[in-house]
This record gives sequence, C-alpha cells and structure tokens, in this order.
Amino acid sequence: MNNPKCSNCGFNNPIGMRFCGNCGTPLAKISPTVPRTLTGTLPLHMLTGKDIKEKLRRAGIDAAGQRRNVTVLFADLTNYTKVSQSLEDEGVYELIKRYLQVLAEDVYHYEGVVDKFTGDGLMALFGAPIAYENTAERAMRAALDMQAEIAMMRAGFLDEYGIDLQMRIGLNAGSVIVGNLGVEQMMDYTAVGDTVNLASRLETAAEPGSILVSEAVYRQTKALFAFKEIPGLVLKGYGAPITAYQVLGIKRAPGSVRGIEGLTAPMIGRSQEFTRLQKAVDALQERGQGQMVLVIGEAGIGKSRLTAELKASVDSQFVSIIEGRSLTYRKSISYWIFMDLLRNYLGVTEETPQAVVEEKLQAKGVALLGASAAKTLPYLQRLLSPVLLGKGIAAQLEALDAEHLRQQIFLAVRDLMVAEAQRKPLMLVLEDLHWADDASIELLHFLIDSLRDVPLMIYGITRPFQDGPVKKVEERARERIPERLTLIQLHNLSQKESNQLLDQLLTIPDFPEQILNQIIQKSSGVPFYLEEILRMLIEGHMIQREGAHWRLVPGVELKNLGVPETLNDLILTRFDRLDMICRRVLQATSVIGREFSLPILRLTLADQLQEHRLREALDELMQREFIALEAGGHGEMYTFRHVLVSDAVYGTMLKTDRGGFHLRVAQAIEKLYADRMDGYVEILANHFLRSPQLDRALHYLILAGQKAALNYANEQARQHYVTALGLLPKVMYQSVQAYQIHQGMGDLLTLGGEYQAARSHYQSAMDALEADDSGMYANEMSDLDRKMGVTFERQGDFDKALTRLTVAIHRLRDTGNASPLAQSRIVNDMGWIYFRRGEFDEAEMYLNLALSQIEGTIHTHLTASIYNRLGGVYFQKDQLAQASEYVRKSLELREELGDIVEMARTYNNLGLLEWKRGHWDGALQSFRRSMELNHSLGDVEALIQLQGNISLLLIDQGELHEAEKYLLESLRRADAIGHNFLKGVAYMNLSRYWLARKEWASALSSANNSLEIFTTMGAQDNLLNTWWCLGEAYFGQNNFPKAQDTCQIAMTFLEGRGTKTLAPSQERGQILRLSGKIARENNQLEMARQYLDESLSQFKALDNQLEIARTYVEIARWAKKAGKLLETKTFLEAGEEIFEQFGVGLDLAEMEI
Repeated sequence: MNNPKCSNCGFNNPIGMRFCGNCGTPLAKISPTVPRTLTGTLPLHMLTGKDIKEKLRRAGIDAAGQRRNVTVLFADLTNYTKVSQSLEDEGVYELIKRYLQVLAEDVYHYEGVVDKFTGDGLMALFGAPIAYENTAERAMRAALDMQAEIAMMRAGFLDEYGIDLQMRIGLNAGSVIVGNLGVEQMMDYTAVGDTVNLASRLETAAEPGSILVSEAVYRQTKALFAFKEIPGLVLKGYGAPITAYQVLGIKRAPGSVRGIEGLTAPMIGRSQEFTRLQKAVDALQERGQGQMVLVIGEAGIGKSRLTAELKASVDSQFVSIIEGRSLTYRKSISYWIFMDLLRNYLGVTEETPQAVVEEKLQAKGVALLGASAAKTLPYLQRLLSPVLLGKGIAAQLEALDAEHLRQQIFLAVRDLMVAEAQRKPLMLVLEDLHWADDASIELLHFLIDSLRDVPLMIYGITRPFQDGPVKKVEERARERIPERLTLIQLHNLSQKESNQLLDQLLTIPDFPEQILNQIIQKSSGVPFYLEEILRMLIEGHMIQREGAHWRLVPGVELKNLGVPETLNDLILTRFDRLDMICRRVLQATSVIGREFSLPILRLTLADQLQEHRLREALDELMQREFIALEAGGHGEMYTFRHVLVSDAVYGTMLKTDRGGFHLRVAQAIEKLYADRMDGYVEILANHFLRSPQLDRALHYLILAGQKAALNYANEQARQHYVTALGLLPKVMYQSVQAYQIHQGMGDLLTLGGEYQAARSHYQSAMDALEADDSGMYANEMSDLDRKMGVTFERQGDFDKALTRLTVAIHRLRDTGNASPLAQSRIVNDMGWIYFRRGEFDEAEMYLNLALSQIEGTIHTHLTASIYNRLGGVYFQKDQLAQASEYVRKSLELREELGDIVEMARTYNNLGLLEWKRGHWDGALQSFRRSMELNHSLGDVEALIQLQGNISLLLIDQGELHEAEKYLLESLRRADAIGHNFLKGVAYMNLSRYWLARKEWASALSSANNSLEIFTTMGAQDNLLNTWWCLGEAYFGQNNFPKAQDTCQIAMTFLEGRGTKTLAPSQERGQILRLSGKIARENNQLEMARQYLDESLSQFKALDNQLEIARTYVEIARWAKKAGKLLETKTFLEAGEEIFEQFGVGLDLAEMEI
C-alpha cells in the first residue's frame, strides 16, 4: 500500500491518516488491505469505551479546532502480510477485530481516545479532548499493557498458525491541533501536526515487540519507567538524526515527575524535623495512637516539601491519607477545609453533579457506619450542600437551632472519620490552616478529643502564629493530649544549607561566584526563592540542560545579571517575561483565587479570548510552572504553584482593572451555579465587594451573614454584617435589607452577652421597618419586641422584659392573623421569666398556654423546650411525679429529633430528679445513659461531672467499691485534660468517699487538695462543701478544735455572702449539723440542740429527706447524751424509717448510737 500523499503540500503521510500530518488538509481515501467492512462496522461502543461518549459530549468535541498538548500513540502489527496470506478473509477479520478490541480497551482504561483504526493498528490520543496532567504516563502504561496482552496471544497463534504475532508502538508528546473536522461516521475528532507525524515514524522504526518514544515522552516519564537510549536514529521525512528511547519497563522505585526538569534535590536541612514526623506516623501506624501535628513556617520555607516527603514515605497499604486545604478567599465559608477534605475523600469536586456526590456519600457512609448511617449522613449532606437533602429531612434539620445543628455536624464528621480510622489508621492533612474559617477551627477543637482513643492523625500546615485560632488549636491539644502533640517549627536555612541546596539544584562549574553569593544572600534561607531564581535563569535561556548537569548557554554574559531583591520581585521578573495573553490570563486567575476552575475562567474571559487561545495560555503557564492541574479535577481545576505567585500577580493590577475582573468573575459564578447559589454566597460577596457593583455585594453579604449564623459561625456572621453596615451609606438599599442586617447583628450580640448593643440594633431594625409605610411587617416588629424582652431577661431586669413581651403579644394580636408559633414563643419567654422570679404558679400558667398553641405540631424543638421548663416548674413545686412526666416528654421529642446534646442534658436532669424522689435505680440508669451520650459527643467535662454524680449516689447506697472506680476515673480524666475546677470537684467527692469509709486521714488529704485548687482559682461555689468535708474528717479524728475552726470559717463565709437570712441551702444545713455534733461532744448541749434544730429546719424547707433522716440520728444521739430516752427512740425510729424507704445501706449500718 502506498503512503497517502498530501495534495496541498506533498507530504507523505502514514497509512490510515485522514488528514495531512504536516498541514492538516483532508487526504484522499485509500482502502486498507483488510476487509472494507472492518473500519465501518465495528460497534461504536468499541470505539468509545464504557463512558467516553458522554465525556466527549461534555467536553464539547464539536467545537472548533484547538491547540492542545497531548501524547500520541501509534500501534501496528508486524507480519500483517503473512497473516492475511495464511488465513481466509473471515479469519483475518476475526483476528484483527479481536486484536483491535484489546488495544482499544487498553486505551480507554487510561482515559485516552482512539483517533482512528489504521487497518492493522490504531492511533490514540491522551490529553484530548479530556485534558490530564500526566498524559505521557497514561500513554506509556497503555502501551505496556498492549504489549503484555499481545504477548499472551502470541503463543497460541504461533502454535496454531505458525505466525509470530508481534506489535510495534511509537509515542510522542507535544502540541497538536485537535477538533471535529466532520469526516467518518466512526469518529470525527482527530489531531494533526508534526507531533502526530513523529509518533508514527517512531512506531515504524521500533523493533517488533518494542515501544519507542521521543525525547519529550522520555523527559516526562523517566522518573517512572526504565529506558534504553537509541541515539542517531534516522527517520523518513526528518533531515537530522534524532535521539529516541526504547522502553524497558516500569521502575521498581519510581521517582517524582513534578517540577521543572533538573530542579530536584534532596531535602536539605530538615532531617531532624522529618525524623520527628516519622516517629509520629510510626506511633499512629504501629501502636494505633492518635496524633496531632502542626508544621509551622513562613511562606516558601518548605512546609509543603517536607509534607510531600512524609506522604511519600507513608505506605498506603497501612495508612490512609485525606487532604483538605484552606484558601484565603474561602475563609468566609463555614467548614470550608472540611468540605474540601470530604470532597477529596469522596473523589468529587465542586463541579461534580449533586446526584453523583449523593451516590458516593451514601455508598461510603453505609459501608462504614452501617445502621447509624441513616442518622449521620443527613448532616454530612447538609455540610456539603443543602440541595442533597430531601424535604422531610431538611425540615427536621431546620427544627434544630444553630448551636444544636453545629453539634450534630461535628458528630457526623467525627463519626465518619473515626470509622475510617478504625478500618485503617488515617492521616488528615489540613493545609494552610492559618486561613481556616472559625467553624472549621471549632470542629478541629472537637476532633482533638478523639485522638486519645482512635488511630487518627490531624496534620496541620500553618504560617507562624503568636495567638489567634491556630494558637487555640495548639493550646487545646496541649491541654487534652500533650503526649500526642508534635510541633515542627521550620526556620530559614542556614547559609551552609542554602549553599548545599543551590549546589544540588545548580551544578554549574563556571557559574560566577559573585552571582551565586548574591543569590544566597538575597534568598535569606528561603528554598522557594532559590527555586524561582533557577526558573528565571531557565526561562531567560541563560542555562540549559546537558545530560545530568546544567550548563551556561554559550555566549551568555551573567556579570550584569540583576538578582531580584525580594521573592515578590523575582516572581514578577518571571511574570514580565510572559506574552500579553499569558499575563492577562494569569491576572484573571489570580482574581478568581489560588484554585480556579476552567468554566469560570472561560466565562470571565469569554469576550476577550478565544477558547483555543485560552487553552494555549494555560498550557504555557503550566509549562512555566506558574500553575498546575489539580489532581482529580478532571482537567478543569487548576491551582497556582504557590500562593505567593498568586498574590504577586494580583498586585500587578490597578484597582479599576481588578474591580472589572472581580465583577466578571462574580457574574460568571452567578451564571454557572444558579441552581446551587447557596454554596457561593460568601465568594460572590467577596467579588462584588471589590467590584463597582456594591449593591450586589450588600445582597450577598446579608445572605452570607444569615448562612453563617445558621451554622453557628457567629464571628463570621458578625464580620459579614459589619461589612454590610459599612456599605449602607454607599448604596441604594431597601428598608428590609437594613432590617435584616440590624436584626442579624442583634441576634449575634445577644448570644455574646452584649445586651445593650443588641437592643440598639433591634431598635435600628424597627426604625427601618417603620420607615416603610406598607404595614407589611407587624410580625417582624413583634419578633423584635420579643428579642428585646429576652435581652432584659438575660440581664435580670424582669419587669422591662415582661413589658416588652406584652407589647410583642399585643402587636401580634392587632394583625388579626398571628401565627400560633409566634405567640407560643412570646408566651414561653414570659413563663420563663416568672420561673426565674420564683413565681411558679404564673410560670406554670404561661408555659401551659404556650404549650397549648403548638403541642402536636411540627414545632417539636420548641415543644420539647416548654416540656423541659414545665418539668423545672413542677420540680420547684415539689410535684416530682409531674416533673418527671414532663422531663420524659421532653426527652421523647429530643430523641425523635435526634438532638443528642439535649438528650444528654435531659437524661442527667432526669437522674437528679429520680435521685431526689428516692428512685435510685432509675437515677443510676438515667445517669449512665447520659454518660453513653456524652461519650459519643466527646464531652469529657460532662462525663467527669456524671461520674461524680454516680459516685455520690453509689456512696449513699453503700456501694463503696463501685463508687471508688468512678471517683478515680473522674480524677484521672480531669487531670488528663488539665481542668483544674473539675479536678477540685473530683478531690472533694473523693473526700466524701473516704468519710464514708471512716478513713479520716485520706479524707483530710483529698479535701485539702480540693481546697487548694478552689482557693487558687478563686472558685467559691464549692468551698462550703470542701470545708464541710474537712470538718467531718477532723471530727472523725476527735480533733474537735480543728473541726470547730473549720465550721467557723464556713459560717463566716456564708454571712459574708449575705446568705444568713436568705433561702435555705444544703451546705448551710450540713455546717449547722456538724457544729451541733461538735458542741454535743464538747458537752455544750443547749448550743448543740440549737444548731441541730436549725439544721433540721434547713433540710425540711428543702424537703431533703435523706439529710432530714441523718439529722434525726444526730438529734437522737444528742438526746441519749442528754438522758432523754423517749426522744432518743422517737428520732432514731424516724430516721430509720426514711433510710429504709430509700434503701440507704450505709446509713442503716451506722444506726448504732
């Protein structure tokens, strides 16, 4: 068969080409020697693979031609003439069909496309129409798979037909013109250019059974594959010999393919830091110990390089790695770094269709979480995108207030990561933590407690800090898990280390010493500066690669080379060398952000730059290492190589130019993501704020503030509202917008305890609505009155609070269509105020009225709150059965809502209630259930308090051995987290335990430890209990003077607090009883009885039956000493009856007097 000759330029093209490889002119059709039906009737799915048709459609292959960087693969059978002569036509057809099927599948496996079948071979493209960063690697792997599969077929054909079936493959990488040229039913997408021609010539020159590649493919893949150099290869159509490379196979220890060729060097000056990191990974992998790592250093110092080296050293068979990155322009988006981490975990991007995200999240969640996935996944869906939620679940989540929704999101992320870590040790790499939003930092705080029990490493990369959010992360880790915390402080390289690095990167013997010294001096030990200097030399064609070394380009004069003073100057020196189009594209991308998507960039520059020009510019910027394709971004996500590059380029634009770009970017986002705008409101606010359209910025700032408040990201919400307030004098706005801003600020200030400032904003919100004459906003005005009433209630000004709430309810009723929910909220708040004033009958009336308006509706969260408050009312009225009933009703609704936080609190309250009722088994059950829930919440402080409650209850029951376990564990946990107050409480409870065991010295020691902690902290609330423990211990030792001194201290303290004539208290009753015991032993019987009677009146007023019984026993002992035997018997029997009723074994055993 003759090679097809181009009628336009006369170029001799390879067989099977449809367009001239030199000029792109369509070629005359020449029939191949295989049956004509072969190339026309192969099923289309063979040509497009399982899903490539859809990818081609999405990629827009019908577009006009584009210049793209691709890798071209030609494959061809040897001995084809012998095959066709040895077999019938049908046999040839079946053989070739089977052979081409194998080749095509290997192409599609690595996401290439078959450009054409060439009779006994094919041409394939990698990198078009779908762009990938590693096209040469993909083509190489496809070629190796092809040869391996043909080798398997070879033996059978040799035995059956005597035919040695072998194949030649040629590869080349470079720029081509690709697009739809409208020919051939099979596929109308092709590539033309000299890159294609050289690949074909290499295939022709390859030995049978071998793969021959060009210099371009070799450079891109030599770190991964082994080659044999073939110098001086003469190819048809090429005037000069070329160097080609024969593939030998995959390297056993592949190297890195990233970076400019020749700019790689061993890591210098970081060996100690690397060793410490490896030890942390060893503890994670080998001992299953969770770790917290912070790598700290200035920009360009080598944090990412150190991390890359560590990741490369981790065996993925034993440790999983998930990465998330904070970005400066995403700082306003709540949970951004964890959203990015989850997307990377699922293998999706922001561009991925929501249905795909949902499918992958469900698959991962169910596989890891099992039955609990149904409760956990809705919160992960809410985190990634509210669009993922069904209507029913969305309504359920909306019923939660912001604080509880945040807690549930925390739990969901924690549970998923813990489940993954339990499957295989897990390393979470959080990059640029210094830009993390507040919600992400708070979630990180929450996760730290999980590191104690789970093989999970949190690895944060951050700029230096003295205070601020990341400092709080460090302090939290130091407090909670000090032995698991690793801090890596990266400092500038020393001059010696800088010299070593430069020697590794730039081995040029004749490089001027003076220039080298300038480079070292101005780099200030920053590795990134050194790398940028070398890129500048390479791009300036001052140095070139020769074999294993760099050499000065002949004739270059370096004496007058100006070494930029700063890293910023150096970056801009490289920037200025770009052509005008590349500079414009890079400026546009710097406005979008460090990470940017091709769709946004394309739309931003739509009226300035054609698609193929944009693609060419991006390819050039990638080659020059300004930007890179994001892994997993499907060829549409890019990132700046370093944030310093992005910042430097952004700074080159004038303010008006930047403003125009910000406006274009914002409009592009609005157009592209109109169906999921909620995920972009913060970014849109940021872009419009820097554009001429400030009115649009105001719109999105309000939405961003509302979204952040809903996520309980209060500081972020406050920043959005403050910025919005600053815009009001600059733009035309609607009264409802001013209302939204001021109301939002008022809500945030109320949460922060700034009540006067909150009322000022609420009043401004009312003023804004009153300026509107439409009368549409009566409900909103009523709600503002209610919120002002809440601020007065918080400050204890109950009269003003009730006045405001009364105005609110009348304003609602005047509308004639007041909603039951709005009325219920107001009346509920009124009931709470009466409760706080101690007017329990009025509180009961208002709370029941509030309940009647919403009970049985969808407003279960508010209903549960009212139930809980009614439980408190009935508790205070000593109607314990009713109190228990309402607390249980509240609990049922909390469980229905899945509100674990409130469930944990309610079970604790129920335990205290049952304890008071004498239902000790029920109390223990409630306390233990609360412990289970708090354990799942990771609330260590609540767990410590619950262990204290349980231990005291067990002491009352006489279960001292069991009580000791809880006490020691509570002390251990309080010590472990460094919580001194809880440690003091644990010592105080431990002292009560020793008192029960009559081990007076131990009781004294524990009480003194508690007293020292509380005194040092200035924590006065528990001093009375501690003094009582001390006094009882001294009394047990018969040290009555010391006991009396302690009681006197306690009484003086009580009088100093003004509590002598106030409501009764248990602490006062206990001190009075102890004083009576001391006076009795000192034979001061009249004084003793007076103290004991006062004590009894305290406990009776409190209806504390157990303490009443204990006081009865002490009065009986007094009566015996006073010789009043009848009184002795009466009080003893009264005490015994109560003890038996409560089942207090320890007190019953000590009834002997």
